[in-house]
Amino acid sequence: MGRVRGRPPRSWGRIEMKRGRMREAAVLLEESLARLDPAEDPGLFARLAAEYARIHMLADRVAEGAAWAERALEAAGPARLIEVIAEAMDTRGVCLQGLDRLDEGIALIRASVELAAAHRLSNAELRARFNLGGRLFVDEPRAAIDIISAGIDVAQRTGRRDWLVPFVGFAAQMLGFVFEFDAALAMLARVP
Repeated sequence: MGRVRGRPPRSWGRIEMKRGRMREAAVLLEESLARLDPAEDPGLFARLAAEYARIHMLADRVAEGAAWAERALEAAGPARLIEVIAEAMDTRGVCLQGLDRLDEGIALIRASVELAAAHRLSNAELRARFNLGGRLFVDEPRAAIDIISAGIDVAQRTGRRDWLVPFVGFAAQMLGFVFEFDAALAMLARVP
């Protein structure tokens, strides 16, 4: 298969992210965003900005991630792109935690969970639940375990084994930290 001439398709950035090639994804998304007029296609801009924010978050460039998540929300809100809004809220919440704004970040991630759940957006809900559980565990371990356990139920109900395995591992680890070893073993048995 030969190389594609001209500019790469806008979806390539997301594909590179899924492959774990964050630098390549960042370059592709940055190039696409630079060429895109937000007023011309606010939906596409919102989607790309949300992905770009997530790349910054994963690279621990949280100030930039929070800023790009906000730009995604500004574009997605008027268009009522619920999935993009839920994803960007989650990303922004994680970034705010990295900026020492933990309570604000947790509130945004909680809202992301609720929004995604209300609209049956399993991927957005599961991602937000995973992030929320991790952020709550130090101060509220029981609440974190409950959030992760609910995520396991969502993953099982929606057939999301890609999320089920990490959720079960995370829940078992949390239960072990609070010395509930029998419950941790039972949790591990939930993965067939």
